[in-house]
Amino acid sequence: MNVLFLFESNLPSSYHNKTLSPGELRVIAAQKQVEKVIALGPFGKSFYNIKAEKEIKSESENKISLVRFKTIFPYYFKFIPLFFHALNIINKEKIDLIHAESPHISGIAAVILKKIFKIKIAVEYRASYDEIFQYHFKFIPLKIKSFIFWKVCNWVFGNADLILANSQTYASILQKRYPKFENVHFYNPGVKLPRQVTQVKKKKIIGFLGRLYPDKGAIYLLKAINLISKELSKLGWKVELAGDGPEKNRLQEYIINHQLNKIVSLVGTQDRWSFLSKISILVNPTIVQAALEMVNIEAAALKIPTICFGNKLIPETVRHQQTGIKIKNKDFQNLAWQIKFLVNHHQQINKMGNEAAYLYKQQYTYIHQVMNLRQAYRSIGY
Repeated sequence: MNVLFLFESNLPSSYHNKTLSPGELRVIAAQKQVEKVIALGPFGKSFYNIKAEKEIKSESENKISLVRFKTIFPYYFKFIPLFFHALNIINKEKIDLIHAESPHISGIAAVILKKIFKIKIAVEYRASYDEIFQYHFKFIPLKIKSFIFWKVCNWVFGNADLILANSQTYASILQKRYPKFENVHFYNPGVKLPRQVTQVKKKKIIGFLGRLYPDKGAIYLLKAINLISKELSKLGWKVELAGDGPEKNRLQEYIINHQLNKIVSLVGTQDRWSFLSKISILVNPTIVQAALEMVNIEAAALKIPTICFGNKLIPETVRHQQTGIKIKNKDFQNLAWQIKFLVNHHQQINKMGNEAAYLYKQQYTYIHQVMNLRQAYRSIGY
């Protein structure tokens, strides 16, 4: 069985022959019936670095090859080059299943390819896309953007053989929205710790790890830190934001204007495991109410509690007052209070960290996700 995975997201140069592949590809490659995985996507930059000496490929990852292309098409139109580059691959390779990263971009290319070549397709659903749209094409009313998005989803999902949500929450939402669709399953990359993670003594560092985009909410972390900066400074705590993106200059300006330079640093792209291994608290202030947020569970694997925006249901990778703390969306004042509480209660940090590690081991290991995808593939005869 050969799988072609269509990515609209960048496949950065840090993904190369000697380093770990994107997480979902590892889970696919681990399926016994899969002989080859071809990942197709645009060249681009990642928001974190990968250290080749740490992230060595497993045996099953030798099945994976990456095909990158350059394109002038903007993000939401990358289904066009994806379609034509996929045509070239399908004419050379026997493809049994096409994975699409999303319904509204790569999913469009996948459906057209299915209609031409009669190849089964699996379409993934990974984010609260309809909320993210408010930060793009601002000249178009949100209602119109949402209407177009769900129309495209209806068409793509209606042609999909398999719908793969990255969380139980999204799977439940899609099952309710599309009750006639029987093959709705969930899997995600899971967390597979590198063979060697340097366990350093945790430092008094509050960390943020992610793309510096408006929907990631880093500005709310800075607003919270601004309220408690004097106390953090007295206690010897620092704040580091790892990642890159269009918000970088705005965040740097805020740091300078509010004289936070002594305790807050933008540290750029980082190897995520090296970064996470040194922090004591992760703050994930994404404001689009994502159901999964893998960075939370990556932190959990290293016994790091997470403070995030959310509610009882999402993100499902944080359990309120057990593995971390959930706060009402955009409430940076409460965020400041909760950070202040934790930095003054080290025992609570340790307790939540241990609970977080237990949650990771129970539900979010790489092996768990391999089994989830195996069940999904069986539902379509693979």
